[in-house]
Order: sequence, then C-alpha cells, then structure tokens
Amino acid sequence: MKEGVVGGIWTALISCCVLGFPVSSIANDYNTFAIKVLSWGAGYQTNVEIPPILKEGDLITLTMQSNSGSGFISSGQLEWTHGFACKDRGMYIVDVLGFPKSFKPSQDVELVYAEPVGPVTQVVNMYNGLIGLSVAKSTPNKCEQYAEWTKSPRNYYGTGNVVGAKYRVVKLGAPGAFTWSIPVETYFTRRDTDAGWVDMGSLSGVANKDNYTFSGTIRGWCKVQTKQIWLDHKTMTPDMVQNNEVHSKLTIECGGGGFGSAKIALSNHSDKSIVELGNGVKSEVTLSDSEVSIPKDSSVNITVSSKLITSSEEITAGEFTGTEIITVEWL
Repeated sequence: MKEGVVGGIWTALISCCVLGFPVSSIANDYNTFAIKVLSWGAGYQTNVEIPPILKEGDLITLTMQSNSGSGFISSGQLEWTHGFACKDRGMYIVDVLGFPKSFKPSQDVELVYAEPVGPVTQVVNMYNGLIGLSVAKSTPNKCEQYAEWTKSPRNYYGTGNVVGAKYRVVKLGAPGAFTWSIPVETYFTRRDTDAGWVDMGSLSGVANKDNYTFSGTIRGWCKVQTKQIWLDHKTMTPDMVQNNEVHSKLTIECGGGGFGSAKIALSNHSDKSIVELGNGVKSEVTLSDSEVSIPKDSSVNITVSSKLITSSEEITAGEFTGTEIITVEWL
C-alpha cells in the first residue's frame, strides 16, 4: 500500500492488481525486413511538453522525431526476418518505439505510461514488457529492392513523424530544469503490412537499445506534500476510549508561480467515514475541508481527525488498527 496518482487523483493509499492472459503467436507470412543500426546519422530529436502549472496526476508528453532524409541512420544492416518470398503487395516503412510502462528518472520523480502521441497505427504489448508504438508510412520501394539491400550495409531514413507517449506524473520532484535519461528501444522495419504485430519477440535480435535524453523545466507546480498520515491515539484505559480524539494535517502546496484548486475526500467520497478497528471499537474519521483553493506560491493545511467510538467499556487490551484512503483531485 502506498501513495500514488490514478487518473489525475492523488491517493494516500492505493492497491491494484493486474490480470495476465496467455498470448499465442500466429504464423506471419508478411515480408518483414528489419534494420540493425551499425552507426547513427542525425538520429532522433527529442522533446518534452509540460503544463504551465504541473500537478501530480497531470500528463506530460515525451516525443521523438526521426529524420525522413537519408542521413537518419548512416549505416544499417537490413535483415529479412519474415516471409522470405516477395508477394505482390505494397511496402511500408514501419518504425516502432518501445517505451517503458513506468520509470523513475530520479528518486523523487515517477512517471507511468498513459497513452500514445502521434500517428500511431498500433500499440503493441511487447515481449519485454515495453509499450511498442508503431507508426507506418507507405514507400514506393518494392520487396525485391529490399531483398537486394540485405547484401550489404547502407544508410536509411525514418518516417519523419513525431511519435511519443503521454506519461502521468505519480511523484513530482523538485521544480527547475531537468534532464531525464530514458531507455527506449527502436525497431526499424520495411513490411508489406502497416500493422499486424503480435509481441515483436521475433525481432528481439535486431532491437536497437539506447538511452534518450529529454530536457525541460518544471516551473509552476502543485502537489500533496503529506504522503502518509498517522492518527495515533496512543495507550489508554478502557474508560478513556469513548470520544477520544486526535488530529493530524494534510498539506497541499503550490510553488514556482503555481496555484490551484482541489477536492479532498475519503474512500466513501465524503468528508466523514467510519473505520472499524476491531473488538467493538470504531474510528470516526473527518476532514476539515472537502474543497480548497491554494493561492500562488502558498500552502493549505486540511485537518484530519479521528474520534473513537465504542458501545462498551469492556475492551480487551491490545493493538487496534485500521486504514482509510484520502484522495486529492485537482480541479
């Protein structure tokens, strides 16, 4: 159980599960030629787009653009990986970028993949756990031409498209300039289909693995500074339990010229809930505010309270615990 961001809502405690299903491979009779990069020419250009006021739960955009000129890959070896017999089909340039599902460019920053960006023709759940973003462009070159080019290395070009991914900010680090190094696998192919990937495991031997640099600046920002709240009633005798009350605070802060508004709620979507602690003891958890506005470069504290409720003083000694979830939704 830990804090995080789901769909733009910050949560103090979350849990999740993932269901897996077997994937069966199917025969591939499409002619596929894959380029193993021997040396780069112009290579990819990278870019980052960040909202003017960045909040935990917001999306940032990471894009990469290939060069459609012949100097994109200065030397690459073309391999004929599927088909092995040219058919009367049109050919496509199909580039695939393998992005991580999540990554932590630093200890205080965490990003999770949300959706593709650009003219993506297929999103592939890849054999190695990456998210493959496939983009295709028709080419006048024929299958026979590519078969001839497998004989020796030569230079190659990409689609020229801007392709990338939007990532949700789970943990927002310190503001200011940043340079993130992100591992991205690249696959450059020539195919007689513009889609149809399964998991791309058959192309693992021609994967081009590299770290790409994404630089930008986080200026205005808003985030939840309090990552965990303890409401500790400490040790008491049975006669002290009823209506015993403790308080803590949840701090939301904006800086760098940032400001914002947020809704705060407990797991039942209100500002009050009852948490079972066991042995006939309950905690009434309340929030002092359900909606707040954070002025520019300021912080707001929300009081979180726990009041114990019991119907009997005959309480067996022991430790009483329970958990509740607080969500902060940016407006």
